[in-house]
Amino acid sequence: VPNEHPYEIINRTLRLMNREAAGLNPALQIRPWIQDFGFGPFRKYTATDIHAEMKALRDNGADGWMIWNAAARFTVGALGPPRAGENAGPMTSAPSSAPSGAPAAASPPASP
Repeated sequence: VPNEHPYEIINRTLRLMNREAAGLNPALQIRPWIQDFGFGPFRKYTATDIHAEMKALRDNGADGWMIWNAAARFTVGALGPPRAGENAGPMTSAPSSAPSGAPAAASPPASP
């Protein structure tokens, strides 16, 4: 379970993935998903756990990563503040619930 062994799970998975991918395509880039949420009855996931996942990615030559939390509540202590030029806002927006008869919230304008 990743909650209990975040480094080991990612490390073993990427070692296997690298072995399977060897010789397939030299341009192949591995960019896995990592988790940022507690799973089931196990202890809460922390910034230390996410950093352990990131270390396993670096140790295995991953070309970046994507992070998952179904509620889009990310651990700021793991990710840090936005870097210069990064947008700190959400990447997507969900429609808001409007009371019956009220107009729905407008979608944000499209990016150029």
